[in-house]
Amino acid sequence: MSSSYLTDSKLTSSRDLRVDFWYCPVSNTPLTEAMHLHPCAHKVNETALKGLKECPVSGCSQPIEMFYPDSWVRNAVESFFSLNVEKVLPEVRVKGPVRLNTLHKIPYPGEKQRFGFDGVLDLWYPHGDKTFPKTVEFFGETDEGWFTCISFVGRYDGSISLNLFWRKRDNRVIYSYFRALGIDVEKCMGESIGFNEVEDIRDVYAILKENHEFSPEWKQLLDQVIEAGNWRNIP
Repeated sequence: MSSSYLTDSKLTSSRDLRVDFWYCPVSNTPLTEAMHLHPCAHKVNETALKGLKECPVSGCSQPIEMFYPDSWVRNAVESFFSLNVEKVLPEVRVKGPVRLNTLHKIPYPGEKQRFGFDGVLDLWYPHGDKTFPKTVEFFGETDEGWFTCISFVGRYDGSISLNLFWRKRDNRVIYSYFRALGIDVEKCMGESIGFNEVEDIRDVYAILKENHEFSPEWKQLLDQVIEAGNWRNIP
């Protein structure tokens, strides 16, 4: 599995996107009342602060000079648990960071079972012509699908990329979903993210294919291209 977008279980820095990030180190409950500790910047729930004089995080133990509510963490925890990840994946906290191979167990954002498309921009045609690079863009249903555009690109050298776009108002839910899958949201560019490694593209395409109504013709072509990892290898 490529490490370009997925977190590495061997990392130990504060930038690890681990599920335990969302839990209080004292009460072992979700950080719905997160308080920011100064100067170490670790988080604990407000109810767990009573009697604490130093940071309870293992390996820290810095004196607590002051603390204040952390609204960003509180909102992020609320979004994370709105996906019901704990209910469908209770073993996550034992096994460490969530990887994309758990995608079937994590609810896809949205109320519908499957999302259709308003339109398709076909710049892959003619499919058998290998003179020029290829692009196909699927535009999401208005105000229903989370992704406004799903773009597959076949570069001149034969490599492929997958790009996702969404509305700014949906940032919180999309980012929370990506974190649950173990996708590094720091790779997001505002309201979009691009995948260039074949293994990452295969994993993300599997998610999209299960939750969006690609036509049989496009599904057949994309299946072949993504499995091959090089669009020039497809007849």
